[in-house]
Amino acid sequence: MINTLTLHSRPEAYVESLKEYAQKNLKLILSLLALNIIAYFIFIAHHPLHNHGFRMPWIPLNDQFQHGRWMNLIILRLMGGADIPVLPPMIAISLSILSGLVFLDILKAKLTQLEAFLVIGVFTTCPIFLAFFYYTYSTVMFMSAVLFAVTGIAVCKKLSFAPIFLGAIAFLMMMGSYQPAVSLFATLLVSSAIIELIKAEKFDWWKWIQLPLSRVIAAALGSILYLISLRITGAKSHATKMIDFADLPTRIVQVTKASFEQFILTQPDFRQGLNTLLLVVILAVFIQTLIATRKSLTKTLLLLICWFGLVVATKAMYFISATTIFYEYRYNPGLPFFYAFMICLGFVVFKFKFFRATFILVSGIMLANFVHADLLRQEILFRGQQHDLALASRVLSRIEALPDIDFNKTYDLVRVGRYPDFRRKIFRSRGHTWDVAGDTHMDNAQITALWADEDVFILLGSRIKFKHRGMDPQFKAKIAYAKENLLQDRLPWPHTSSVFIHDEKIIVYMN
Repeated sequence: MINTLTLHSRPEAYVESLKEYAQKNLKLILSLLALNIIAYFIFIAHHPLHNHGFRMPWIPLNDQFQHGRWMNLIILRLMGGADIPVLPPMIAISLSILSGLVFLDILKAKLTQLEAFLVIGVFTTCPIFLAFFYYTYSTVMFMSAVLFAVTGIAVCKKLSFAPIFLGAIAFLMMMGSYQPAVSLFATLLVSSAIIELIKAEKFDWWKWIQLPLSRVIAAALGSILYLISLRITGAKSHATKMIDFADLPTRIVQVTKASFEQFILTQPDFRQGLNTLLLVVILAVFIQTLIATRKSLTKTLLLLICWFGLVVATKAMYFISATTIFYEYRYNPGLPFFYAFMICLGFVVFKFKFFRATFILVSGIMLANFVHADLLRQEILFRGQQHDLALASRVLSRIEALPDIDFNKTYDLVRVGRYPDFRRKIFRSRGHTWDVAGDTHMDNAQITALWADEDVFILLGSRIKFKHRGMDPQFKAKIAYAKENLLQDRLPWPHTSSVFIHDEKIIVYMN
């Protein structure tokens, strides 16, 4: 059986408990580490470039502060203020494994080492987290929010001041790291309530409700503290914009609909076969939980309410945030815990050896599908990077060969149109389709975004002096002007007229 970690008031006792826990679960931890290194190998070994700009090696030390993610001020300094390879994804993997171990401790489910491996493995390799690893310099920040969310639930163990206060501080840290983790917190809250309901032999309504109630209070207090922090820091951006109260009734309907549709709609890394498998697991566990509580009408009714709440909790952030991108991977970190909870709950409610063995097999297939989806996406991103670098090299050669180029001048670079959609093309080359995007930037990836186009040419050793490095705040207006006034009688790349100089602006007309 997996050994759970006991919290002690005395530091020396806690250290001893930690040592004992590590010794008893060493094989599990090492197995999970190996699994995740395999699942995210290309992200670890190749440090793929992403379209938000390269930030090589230095990241502004106040990065993400304007989005209300002030914990990143600490995290970036721990990373040496650099976007470095290997270390950030390995730290993120360690944080996700630790979060999984704490998750099992919260649920207090009696699992074998194999079952624990499957539960935590499903959580850590869920393709939702591909987006976390894709944004290399933010990976640790994202996964820190996951750990803070789990910690907030773990420390808030009863309806009293000290646990609620500690839970509120963890919730505050979570929001200060990455706000969408509120969906994860909500998913954990309802998950723990469900498993306590199922395990209770003599049901005491007031005793059962105290635990989730304490966590709701902690979340409310943490939210107030976070809003105060935004007022103090002055952070304001799309990430901190909240939904208008008048729009909340409509949003409730939208989010509820999206919460259930997410199990049917396909995405690049959740195609029809995998979705069907996941849905079968969910329905099987759901039915079995109803069977487990059939002798008590009260428990069954509460269970149905909690199941509805659990599904909607995976998208809890959309009740707060103004954004309406309901299926974006990086905005849905509650889903990995939802799927992990399905596996854990299955091991709790399936008692007969045959059903339990079958469920282990199905869980293993599910885990294998997650790892395969992770590696496939990384392969496509890596090949897409190779393609775009080669194409950018050709464009740069064309620019530097322009007869009117002056290497002593400083130029403003304006690209009209995207690089060819190579990644999507090879992803769909076997006829694969999907209903909604997975992650907007990762799905539509190109070597650099329109606002940071100089970065790729600087990487390729350009002799040109560029006016901007990184974000150009006026990029939309410049593109609009070029479309309206400068592209008449010109054809897109690779036509000879697609690259030209106008008024100390280098125009690259891609499509």
